[in-house]
Amino acid sequence: MAYQNKFWRERDDSLYVSLNGLVWTKVIEKLPIDDVESLTMFKGKLWLFDNGESWSSSNGIDWQLQTEGELFGLAPYQEVFTHTLADQIYVITAKGTTEEGLWRSPDGITWSFVELGKTDPLINTQTVFDNKLWSFKEGKVSYTENGGKWTEIDALPHSDFDLVTFNNELWAYGTHQDISFDTRVAFKLNADYSWQLVTDNLPIGRSSYSSNSQFIEKNNLLYYVSNFDPTGHTSGVIWRSKNGVDWQKGAGYKINF
Repeated sequence: MAYQNKFWRERDDSLYVSLNGLVWTKVIEKLPIDDVESLTMFKGKLWLFDNGESWSSSNGIDWQLQTEGELFGLAPYQEVFTHTLADQIYVITAKGTTEEGLWRSPDGITWSFVELGKTDPLINTQTVFDNKLWSFKEGKVSYTENGGKWTEIDALPHSDFDLVTFNNELWAYGTHQDISFDTRVAFKLNADYSWQLVTDNLPIGRSSYSSNSQFIEKNNLLYYVSNFDPTGHTSGVIWRSKNGVDWQKGAGYKINF
C-alpha cells in the first residue's frame, strides 16, 4: 500500500517501507498483532485489526490501541479485507464456513456490525471506485454504495482477474482464456459500466501472481509488486506503468527506474 509517498508492506509480523518498491527498510521488527493481513490507511494513519483490537500509527513505529473487546472475531485462516468508503472504514471478515461479517466505523473506534451470508458480494470486495465498493467472484462484477443493495454489471471472461482503481478509472487485470491460457489482458470500465478490452499483450497477468503480489497506486503511477521479498535475495519483481497499459520492469538492487 502507499502512505506518506512510500510503499508499506508487512511480512512475518514485521513492517517494511520503500521509496521505489525495490529497496526495503524494516521499520519495526514486531507489530502489535500477529499474522498481519489487515494493514490499511484511514484518515491519514496506518491501521491494523486483530481479534477484538484495532491499532493506529502515524509512522509505523509507534502504535496506539484504539479499541478492544468483542470486535472482528478474526480466527486462524480467516481472510480480512479493509476498504474506506464515504469517510468510513470497512473491515470485512470471511472464514469460508462461519463468522462472515462486516464491521463499519467512522473513526476506527466506534463500530457497527452486520452479519453476512456466505455468498454475500462483500466477502469478495476488491476495490473502491466511483464512491462504490466493487466485488468480483467467478467472473461476476457487482457494486454497492453502502454494502446493502448490489447491482451486477457485465461479466468478465472468467474468474482470474483483479479489479484495480487507477487514475480514477476501474481496471481489470488477468488472463483471457477464451483467447489462450497465457494471454494476459487489461479491461477498462466505460462510463456506461461496460468493459472495454484495452490490451491483450500485457507482461504481467493473473497466471504469474502469488499470495505476496499486489497492485499499488502512488504519485499517479500504477505499480505491480510480484513475489514481495524485502531482502532482495529472491525473485522479487516490480513493474511500473504511467497509463495502465505500458509497463516497465525493475528487479533487485541494481535496477532503478
